[in-house]
Amino acid sequence: MNERYKDLVNSLIEKTKNEPHGRSYLSSIKSILHQLEEYLEFNSLEFSPETAATWLFNHVRPTMSYEQFKHIRVHVYRIACDFDTTRNLKPLFYDKEKLSPHDLLPRWAQSIMDNYVKYCDENGQLYYHEIRLSIAKFLTYLIKEGFREYDVVDCRISAKYYTDRPAWSKGEPAFIQYLYKIGLATRFAYRAFNPSFHAKIALYDSVDLSDFPDNYSTTDFIKAAQIHLKSLKKVGYSSSVIAGSATAIDEFCIFLELHDKGFSIEAVNKFLFLQKDKLGNNIEVKRRTLLVINEILNGNMENIPAVFSFKKEIFPSWALEAVEAYKAMRIKNRIAESTLFMDNSSLLRFCNFLNSIGITSFTKVTRQNIKEFNIQDKHSTVEGKVAYNNRIKGFLEFLYEEKIIKQNLAISIPVMSCVRIKPPTILTEEEEAKLNNYIDTTTSLRDRALLKIASQTGMRSIDIVNLTFDSIDWENKTFRIIQKKTNVEIILPFSNGVGNALYEYITKERPNKESNYIFINKIAPFNPYKRNVVAFALKKALNINKGAHILRKTFASKITATSTTFSMVAETLGHTSDANIDPYISIDEKRLKECALPLGNMFSYKGGLL
Repeated sequence: MNERYKDLVNSLIEKTKNEPHGRSYLSSIKSILHQLEEYLEFNSLEFSPETAATWLFNHVRPTMSYEQFKHIRVHVYRIACDFDTTRNLKPLFYDKEKLSPHDLLPRWAQSIMDNYVKYCDENGQLYYHEIRLSIAKFLTYLIKEGFREYDVVDCRISAKYYTDRPAWSKGEPAFIQYLYKIGLATRFAYRAFNPSFHAKIALYDSVDLSDFPDNYSTTDFIKAAQIHLKSLKKVGYSSSVIAGSATAIDEFCIFLELHDKGFSIEAVNKFLFLQKDKLGNNIEVKRRTLLVINEILNGNMENIPAVFSFKKEIFPSWALEAVEAYKAMRIKNRIAESTLFMDNSSLLRFCNFLNSIGITSFTKVTRQNIKEFNIQDKHSTVEGKVAYNNRIKGFLEFLYEEKIIKQNLAISIPVMSCVRIKPPTILTEEEEAKLNNYIDTTTSLRDRALLKIASQTGMRSIDIVNLTFDSIDWENKTFRIIQKKTNVEIILPFSNGVGNALYEYITKERPNKESNYIFINKIAPFNPYKRNVVAFALKKALNINKGAHILRKTFASKITATSTTFSMVAETLGHTSDANIDPYISIDEKRLKECALPLGNMFSYKGGLL
């Protein structure tokens, strides 16, 4: 009876002999443990931690001081721990209110914490009291939630704890990453502690991805993601762009992990839908990041597009052949790209309306259908309505001439008149002075060059941002460009001021990257600027929202007033017809005075009206 207890006592005494204690200390241990042995034999009891604790508190504690009792308790506790190595026995022998959270944990949880301390020491990681307490609190929370020794921590429980954890708490994400290393946490459970992520996890968890394919594993996705991030760094993207992509990758991984799914484009689309429609987020960075990774996974690393366009509205299949034939005819007639774009937009509206009312062939279109289309086709201006109708009218005439339809339905398009010539809006003298002051004082060499070119040559914004090094003849001080709007080549002289501003921008501020375009972005991928960069520069100069075209109109009004012939003005502006300068004539006060007719004897007046 109690042979194991006796063996444990002998083992403890042998250990104590090797510790730096005196004979009296060893003698007291033997005496205490012998008293417990007599108690067990007298009451015919088997040794157990519970029995030992009962003896301590009911028979020993009342007979001595607390200091003496502590001395005895520690030895009995050591025997109990050697007897049962599977449990945390401290709460049984010590006052629970005075124990630390670590002391109250089960033995398996304490073992995890102790091993984590060793791991931190081996890897040079900080591990101090606040972190120890935070981790103990986290493990206590898991146990209260029903976790046991081999259960796995996932994003759901991490997000739930993040909301309830103490404000001072810290260190849990690193601990959860350690749990992942030892197989007790999912790969991205630690990311639920990110304030940007944890609130979204409930939404991500609520969707159903059970029928979605697993085209690639999460491991494959992460490898492709690392390739993408390295390529961003190599090209020269800013750290903020790279960080945004990395965040998008982690968040999507959480989304997949919640459903135990691999990567698929269907999952990407579902994720982006939640971002835009449920969370109201701007999804451009996330969208491009995930679509680029999809291209990498599909083996298209060499041909990744610079821009992933959203799926646009398309023509009904029954209308496509006729529309393409009309487009080909317009291209053959050298119609400008901007006009072709308007053609496409107008016909897209028209054809999709027909499709929506059940028409599946142009031969079935009636005049009543065209009337219904015009009633529902809204435009903000009369000019816009006329522009769209003219393009649809041209298309219907094409269908009739090609004998695709039997009636000339073009005559069913209503004719609306609108004022075609109206005085242009130009800069006031005060605004011009303010603009010139900004050009002279701004620290942005790009803005200075853009505004000088726009205000002193009258060049359109789209043509300015499309300037290339081949466009400039430095010796003759001229720009040679093919206008984007008219597809007509023109040669424009520029002043020394324009040339100097352009040279300063190129040599001092323009990124030193291989690109034939002059105005390129400062950050990767160093694409040419869009046309609105000129408008932004103008807004900084004048704090107005009139659009950069006002600079061209102001320039045009000036040269109209000073030129001898209107043909010269049209040529300078790159217009294909002299009639295009009529709006500028309407504000040329000097020449309008020359055109004034005498009123004769119709009125009696004094002084000059002009």
